[in-house]
Amino acid sequence: MKKRIVPVLLVICMLVLFGYGIKERTTADTPDATIPLIMYEGNLYRTTGKQIPAEVDGSAIVGYIKAVIPLSQLPSNEGEANFGQVGDPYALTRDGLLVIVNNEWTLFELLEAE
Repeated sequence: MKKRIVPVLLVICMLVLFGYGIKERTTADTPDATIPLIMYEGNLYRTTGKQIPAEVDGSAIVGYIKAVIPLSQLPSNEGEANFGQVGDPYALTRDGLLVIVNNEWTLFELLEAE
């Protein structure tokens, strides 16, 4: 009888630990997080995730991040972003808005109203 209890308890412990690990992974993500966004000229721009290796001409820089809000919020003021650091530059190009993210120019596109 005792020989059967030990394996059963071992299996139960494994299931409990496995179930706890799944719960940890699913609740660790912020459920209300959005993608990186920045407001420029009253419009929201969202990241494409595409990094642009080229240098940006200084004349293309149209602003600098003025305020950083939590990722779970939408920017509502000019120059406000939910990523990055205050003072990070952004530039307007024919491809879209380029923003410094982790020391790399990253392409942002206009977020269309849904």
